[in-house]
Amino acid sequence: LLDGKVKADPSSQYQLMYDHASRLLQLVNQLLDLSSIEVGKMKLEIGKYDVVSFTKGIVSSFQHYAEEKKTSINFTSKSEKLDACFDRDKLQKIISNLLSNAIKFNKENGSVNISLSEKMRKGNSYLQIEVEDDGPGMTSEVLKNIFDRFYKSQGLSTTEGTGIGLALIKELAELHLGEIEV
Repeated sequence: LLDGKVKADPSSQYQLMYDHASRLLQLVNQLLDLSSIEVGKMKLEIGKYDVVSFTKGIVSSFQHYAEEKKTSINFTSKSEKLDACFDRDKLQKIISNLLSNAIKFNKENGSVNISLSEKMRKGNSYLQIEVEDDGPGMTSEVLKNIFDRFYKSQGLSTTEGTGIGLALIKELAELHLGEIEV
């Protein structure tokens, strides 16, 4: 539009501008969330919810993105309903980031699988969320740094990642007294 090259129907250009502005807003919000966590100001708003239906809703919101990337996305749970205590906003950010990365870095015609299960450790039950994809995998160097702020592995273009998302979800998992591993 700035170059004066306006198509008869500029809606695709408007959509592109909207998508980029939305992504920028998401990145700014992630930075603000990291800052809030760093200074101890982020608080959890815990409630008891059915994590199965909650996760199904998030997975269904990624169906279109997965189709665009020629990836199938599958959800499984051993339970039809599983009540758990969590902050809906924070868990949504965790699951969405993991799914987004799994789809983005997957191979064409690959699949992304997300599963929920209830596990026991030291007499306490906990929720385990697993996300798997058919992507190329990561080197040991990437694996040891993957949750560091602003870490980007060599070979990724600047459009493929900022190094904010995984650092944020690690902090959010720890706020829930959980852990994340790859």
